[in-house]
Amino acid sequence: MAKEQSKVYFLNFLYSFGYNSISKILPVFLTSISNSALQIGMVNSAYQLGRTISTIFSGYIGDKIGRNISILLAFLLASFLSFSLVFVSSIPFFAFVFFLIGLTASLFYASLNALASISFKKQGEGFSKLEISYQLGFVL
Repeated sequence: MAKEQSKVYFLNFLYSFGYNSISKILPVFLTSISNSALQIGMVNSAYQLGRTISTIFSGYIGDKIGRNISILLAFLLASFLSFSLVFVSSIPFFAFVFFLIGLTASLFYASLNALASISFKKQGEGFSKLEISYQLGFVL
């Protein structure tokens, strides 16, 4: 059980660290592609739209294929998509990739929270530690 909890904390940290790293440098990078603040804002909106849409079915998918598999799949897809941002040279395509990253984020967090809820004996303490690992990813 402790090994499962450590995995949950570590993956939560890695995911939030990765997203935070991208979100901090995103506006600077996007200004090299476009000077339009509206277009740059649409990239972040695309992420939130993808995350919102996938929230509808992410719990079902996590239950259907298994929480561990859906966490791993979402993590790998988000990593691949984040890496692919290096090769993007237009704002619409950048927004599309960010939309896809948003789709994976909802699947990741829905499955991670479901896994956490069954693996913690003391749920209040467990979710508090989960939130700490999430926030540490954003701080660093």
